[in-house]
Amino acid sequence: MTYPTIHGRYYEAEFQAWKNMIARCTNPRWAEWYGGVSVCDRWLNSYEDFLADVGRRPTDKHTLDREENKGNYEPGNVRWASRTVQSRNTKNHKTNKTGVRGVSWSKSKGKYRVAIYVADKQHHVGYFDTLEDAADARKQAEAVLWTEN
Repeated sequence: MTYPTIHGRYYEAEFQAWKNMIARCTNPRWAEWYGGVSVCDRWLNSYEDFLADVGRRPTDKHTLDREENKGNYEPGNVRWASRTVQSRNTKNHKTNKTGVRGVSWSKSKGKYRVAIYVADKQHHVGYFDTLEDAADARKQAEAVLWTEN
């Protein structure tokens, strides 16, 4: 894909975010991660429309994020977010067997183990007999420990 020439805007952080958003959704090398995710027609060929809808990033610490990570890049689903917020808005790793983020099965304990990362440190929440109890504990830990918006 060729990007439109926008004199003087190439080095803007927002332009780079727009360009990279399109590349993630159109370049086959990203299909494993972004397969099925698309950019709305309004933004696909118009940096100006993208910028009008999303605005300038608040700080140099913010990057483009989809609020619903299974959704498309479109108005109402895109925001500028800190890396901390983005790290909490990811899909489960492909090795996750419980289907619940931060919950794994402990063979040695015969229970579900719940953990959560805060400031790049893992915090052990506890062990639980049922997946439902473990999932509830994980949600409660998120509400208490993830206070940054």
